[in-house]
Amino acid sequence: MLVRTIPLFVAMALASCGGKKPAEQADNTANEPDSGSAEPVATGDGGADPITGDKPAENKPCEGLDIADLAKVLAQAACEVPNPKPEEKAKDLKGQVEIKLVPSSTKVAPGQKVDLTIYIANKTPGLMPLMFTVDPEPRFIIEVYDAKGKRADIPPGNEPSLPASVSAAPVPEKKTAKVTIVQAGTAQIKLTWEAVKYKWAPAERAKGAIPGRGYPTVADKPLPKGKYTIRVRMPLVGVFEGIDHEMSEPRVQIEVQ
Repeated sequence: MLVRTIPLFVAMALASCGGKKPAEQADNTANEPDSGSAEPVATGDGGADPITGDKPAENKPCEGLDIADLAKVLAQAACEVPNPKPEEKAKDLKGQVEIKLVPSSTKVAPGQKVDLTIYIANKTPGLMPLMFTVDPEPRFIIEVYDAKGKRADIPPGNEPSLPASVSAAPVPEKKTAKVTIVQAGTAQIKLTWEAVKYKWAPAERAKGAIPGRGYPTVADKPLPKGKYTIRVRMPLVGVFEGIDHEMSEPRVQIEVQ
């Protein structure tokens, strides 16, 4: 019986003492990566989900729920897309997109400034891609009309000729940028309007004009008191609209008093 007991005792001793790894070996083992929780390997797809193809928000610079500065987003090279072809049919977005122009005040003193905000809201249950012309940045042009529908802010007389250094210079290439507003999302463009008339800029200043944008103007006299329609021409493209450009030219009435 003693012969059989000795191996059992030895086995128990080995299990309780000899089975443990030295401290140094245990430390080295702890530093080895766990094969069950390995870090994901980059695949060159911008971190997109391998199943849905979705990318993290930081990898979608041209898409958002609340785009606070649309002009800044559109100016990014990452948002450029091929220009629409002439044969491409414009999209009718009536009822799908709401565009409105909201002033900080509907009344202003002659010569004073008013903040204008264009709100673009996605009314569909999905994504709403919109395209704009950029050259190289998007231009949102403010126009002012009096009660008779006549432009009230432009300089009188014919437009002067640009200096030869400007008229002969290459015109910036017009490109297209796309932004996508997600479901229930909005985008904003913030502008400032000054209740003044304009005059043609001095000849010296015209030397610095941007080719293709006409002769520059500078602020002149305050607008007379009265009611005016403020209209913003957006560089929105690929959208079907009526003869009065209801989609791309939102407007609002402001009284100068």
